[in-house]
Amino acid sequence: STSTGGAADAVDPAAVNASYINPSGSTTSYVYGSTDGVIVKLSAGIYYFDISATGPGDYHTRIYSTGSGQAAAVRLFRVEGDQFA
Repeated sequence: STSTGGAADAVDPAAVNASYINPSGSTTSYVYGSTDGVIVKLSAGIYYFDISATGPGDYHTRIYSTGSGQAAAVRLFRVEGDQFA
């Protein structure tokens, strides 16, 4: 997720949050700056997080910021079952 100010310069937002829903419907949430270190800051206003896909199905992800330079990204990725297992 990239947060920008009015002139499209990247800015650090007040807060960055991320979450995902796994195929069984369980939601896991993260907050930038917490001790888990899941949300990573690449540079001013640019953040990402990685998750482990533990099985086949649809994973829904969201990362968003609040305050100055608000931004959001919502994605879906699908893990196919292993046909060779």
